Parts: sequence; C-alpha cells; structure tokens
Amino acid sequence: MRDMFKFQYNPARHNGEVNHAGEVFDYVGMIVDKFENQTEGEAFSGLTVELYEDEQPTGQTRRFRWDRLIKVVNLANL
Repeated sequence: MRDMFKFQYNPARHNGEVNHAGEVFDYVGMIVDKFENQTEGEAFSGLTVELYEDEQPTGQTRRFRWDRLIKVVNLANL
C-alpha cells in the first residue's frame, strides 16, 4: 500500500503557459519515484507523482520540484 498525498504546487509553467501570476495548484496522487536534474547537477530535484481523481488513477503523472512545492499533506494509506 502507498500513501495518498495532496500537493500544493507553484509551477513555473501550467498547461504550457508561463505562470506569471504565481498561482498555486492542488493535485492529489501517490509518489512513484524521485527525479534528478542533470543539467543543473541536482541528484535529487523532486518527486514524480501519479495523479488521482475520485480515488482512481487518471493515467497522468507530474513532476514536482522541491523548490516549488508549497505544501504536502498525507491523506490516506490506500
């Protein structure tokens, strides 16, 4: 079983558009992996998350950088 989390995230880009207003978006999902940024030389840049909606996987994943995560809340162990 993996834990379900709610992520509040301030992306540099959202849906292909630059996030000029600095909006924060909510996502629900399970952590599936970490990722690194080889260009910046960061060995552990953030998390890869499998997104969920109505407790079902959406088939989408998102990568959340540590420096843009606002809040992470553990919702449940499913």
